[in-house]
Formats: sequence, structure tokens, C-alpha cells
Amino acid sequence: MLYVQMKERLYVQPGEKLRVTDVADVLGDQAEQAKKLPMDVALSEGIWRIPATALVQALLPLGQEICVLGADEIFIHVSRKKKDASHPIRAALAFCILFFGSALAIAWFHADVGMEDAQRQFMRMLAGRETEHPLMMAAPYALGVALGVGGYYALLPGKKTVSPLDIKLGEYRSKEEKTAGRIP
Repeated sequence: MLYVQMKERLYVQPGEKLRVTDVADVLGDQAEQAKKLPMDVALSEGIWRIPATALVQALLPLGQEICVLGADEIFIHVSRKKKDASHPIRAALAFCILFFGSALAIAWFHADVGMEDAQRQFMRMLAGRETEHPLMMAAPYALGVALGVGGYYALLPGKKTVSPLDIKLGEYRSKEEKTAGRIP
């Protein structure tokens, strides 16, 4: 008996020949022979959905009973690797836009709620005297905002958590594959 578990997704170049081992993990009596079998699918560029029945069809020559575990399809992304010279420029531009946009949003929020007055009053409670520029309060507050954002998006080194951004990107990729995936 062969136990077959399809992988979630695969990235290949156009014209690349697929084997069973590329598409699924195989366990059983003839697993080594099964992994070397070719998958007869011709794929052009795009996202392709390969059902488990195509995998079972490739394994039929072995004459073994086949048990498919897990997902019943794999999404294969076929695309040419392109050298994109503008990627660092676009990344720097996006970083600048996000950085200055978030700085403006925080500044406008603080102006709306009167954060400077609140910090001045807090400093007066702590120090017992009036201060014109409460830097002793503003600097730790700014550092706390930065650490809070970093913690929320799991940007701190050594932290192994899934951020909300990772979840949304995973949902987007899944929806894209289900919508754009074609069966050969």
C-alpha cells in the first residue's frame, strides 16, 4: 500500500518536468520507485490546480493500493524568474511612504487629543513643577509606541509568532490560488 500526502503549493519554471516527489510525500512499500515516476501534466505560465486524481493516475503503473491523505489538490505556480532591478527602489519608496504616513497619522492624532498637554500635566504630577517641554515624558512615550508597533507586527528579533500581516497574506494567497487556479 502507498500512502500519499499532497503538498500545499509548488513553484516551478515553465517546461520543468514534474515527478511524484515534487507534488507529494510518499510512504509505503514501493515509495522510492513511486517518487521517481513522472507526472504527465503540461503547464504553461500561471497558477494550476492539480487534483489528487492526477497523482493517483501517475501511481497506477505500480499496481499498489493508494491512500491519499490530507489535501486533495496542489497549486503549482509556473513563472519565469525575472531579475527586477527596480525592486530595491520600490521597496525604499514604499518604506518612505509608510514611514512618513504613519508619522503624520500619529502626529495628527496627538494634536487632536492634546497629547502635549497631557504629558505636561503628567510631568507636573511626577516632578512637582511645571515644564514647558516635557521631553522626559515624550522620549519614553515615543520609544514605547515604536516597540508596541514592532511587537504587534512581530518585528522584534527572536520572536517566533505569526503576525496579523502573515495571516492576511496567507488568506490572500489561498483566495488567489482558488480563484486563478486552472486544471490542466
